[in-house]
Amino acid sequence: MELDDLKNTWKQVTEAENLQYEVSVTELNRIIKQRSSSLTEKMLRSFYGEIGILVLGILAMGISPFPWYFRLSMVSTFALLLIPFLKPFARFYHVLRNFSQLPVEDLHRTLHRQVEMLRQYLHWYRRMNLILTPIAGFGVIWGLLYVYWLEQLITKLSPTILWVTFGLSVSYALLCIPFVNWYINKLYGHYLEKLSACLEELEEKNH
Repeated sequence: MELDDLKNTWKQVTEAENLQYEVSVTELNRIIKQRSSSLTEKMLRSFYGEIGILVLGILAMGISPFPWYFRLSMVSTFALLLIPFLKPFARFYHVLRNFSQLPVEDLHRTLHRQVEMLRQYLHWYRRMNLILTPIAGFGVIWGLLYVYWLEQLITKLSPTILWVTFGLSVSYALLCIPFVNWYINKLYGHYLEKLSACLEELEEKNH
């Protein structure tokens, strides 16, 4: 009789502990889901802001006080440089936009998948910006030199002018490296770090 009572008591304690563990895990998943959704919403606002900057940049090129052919070439070149970004931009937007709808029951797997995808996207985005931003700058600087010469604002392309233009181009390219790193980290990078921290916290609890 005493053995049966002991077994029943042990069973009740075990069931209570399991129930408490399930409640704590569910509550942790809910908290991490809310925190992760808040971070992705901030990243989404940064994405909207970046799109707004791109639109303003195109408008500024279109109304800039330069000859029409130079404005047309700037807008056309900028549009061509944006083509490689269209599909990744759409996928990035889709992930951020639908993150809050992910099921909380399988939070670890879905959060891990989204963090890895965002990390790969930002790695690609940083690399593309480090390549294309200096190229765009080179085009603008040398294009301005060509316009000034064509409009006879500069009567002669002396070696000094060419070396100064080259020096400006190289300086711009070198400055692009810290700027691009700061820019991407400011918009998305530190949010991704916090998302990774949420994932690590979830993994610690599950193990």
